Amino acid sequence: MQLTLFDEPYTITSQHFDNELTNPRFISWIKATGKEIGDTWKPWEYMAWINKNAIEFKEVHKLSVVENIGMLKGGHEVFTDFLEDRQLTQIGEEEK
Repeated sequence: MQLTLFDEPYTITSQHFDNELTNPRFISWIKATGKEIGDTWKPWEYMAWINKNAIEFKEVHKLSVVENIGMLKGGHEVFTDFLEDRQLTQIGEEEK
């Protein structure tokens, strides 16, 4: 069986924790899932997490599933802040 781009495992490096080099939403996912340098990940894992959180964000802000986050004033920044809050919540839930 041939791996697709979405099944190919990648390795977390120190660069993945650098806000200058990495999308802050991806950093939130890394932290929320407890991944550390040297751990592997697959693109579909991040895609599923970001999609789930986008749906929850839209529900909170009364947007339909098909409406763009950018329709909110400062929507993209607000969504990134939402993910950072979710990351802290998810880490706290794992510690219980």
